[in-house]
Amino acid sequence: MAIRWQAFVLLTILSTVLPMAAFWIAGGEARAEMAASNPILQAALQFGLNIVTVFLMQGLGQWAGGKGQFGDALLLMVWIEAILLILQVAQCVAIIVAPPLLVPIMAVGVVLLFWLLSHFTAELHGFNSAFRVFAVIFGLMFMLGVAVAPFIDPALIAGN
Repeated sequence: MAIRWQAFVLLTILSTVLPMAAFWIAGGEARAEMAASNPILQAALQFGLNIVTVFLMQGLGQWAGGKGQFGDALLLMVWIEAILLILQVAQCVAIIVAPPLLVPIMAVGVVLLFWLLSHFTAELHGFNSAFRVFAVIFGLMFMLGVAVAPFIDPALIAGN
C-alpha cells in the first residue's frame, strides 16, 4: 500500500511540474501565466481531486454492488495518471514545438480520461458495462455542475 501512495504522490507532482516546465521553456505569455501560478496549490488541488476520484470510484462502485477495494482503486488511479502523463508529455512538446496541436491533444486527453475511468472502474468492481459506469460518472459531473453553477462569478467565466 505504501508503494501505491508513493506512486500516487509522485505522479501528482509530475503532472503538476511537467506542464509548468513546458510553459517556462515556451516563454512569452505562457511563461508569464506560469509564473503567476502557485505550483504547490496546483499540486494540492490535483492531489485532492484525484483522492476524491479514488473514493468515489471505490465507494460508489461498492454501493452499486461492486467488489472493489480502496487499495485497488488507488492503484488503478495511479495507472490512469501514468497513462495520462504520457499524453501530457505530448502536450508539453506541443506547447514548445507546435502550439496549435495543444487543443486537439487536450481533447484526446479528456476522452482518454473518461474511457480509462469508466473501464477501470467497471473492471475494479466486476461490472459488465463500462458504458453504464460512464453514464453514472457523467450524471455525477452534471449534478455537480448544477450544484456549483450558482456560486460561480459570471465575470470569472467571461475572463474579466
